[in-house]
Amino acid sequence: MVFVTAWVLGLAAQQAPGFATHYNGWNLVSTDNGCMILKAFERDVVIGIGFDERRNDLRLVIGDPSFRSLKEGEIYKLNVALTLKDGRNVEYPGVPFAGVVDKSPSILTDSLNGRDFLTHAENASRIRINWGDISVADIDISYGSGGHVWALRKCAEAEAKANPSDPFKD
Repeated sequence: MVFVTAWVLGLAAQQAPGFATHYNGWNLVSTDNGCMILKAFERDVVIGIGFDERRNDLRLVIGDPSFRSLKEGEIYKLNVALTLKDGRNVEYPGVPFAGVVDKSPSILTDSLNGRDFLTHAENASRIRINWGDISVADIDISYGSGGHVWALRKCAEAEAKANPSDPFKD
């Protein structure tokens, strides 16, 4: 777990010129591109959700040491499902995730609609990610009762107000 915590904080440091704090068991950091929440789970699995309010950009990162065969930059089409606290499922089929193998094997996507995903994540108890019929992740994310997603939104709103979009920046 020490390695995973170091990886989480390293990922946050790469992203974070601003502050870092804890909220309901999640690490919350400000970044050049909004804010990010990160949490380590069982088996050294790490979930990170980054949000840029200015562009409605959302980054979802899943780090798992068992992802040893990932290829850097290869695109994996994965199905993401959130189980809401009322038992309903919200499906995001065919989401392109890129393999990242720099420090710890992980997958990253920026292809989800930020506000839509966060609305559902705030009320979710589980996240499941499948590659076809193969389970990639099945994690109870109810810890924090959605408050961590609320904190992410508030942080991203504050960052957007403090650092408006530069129309000349890519």
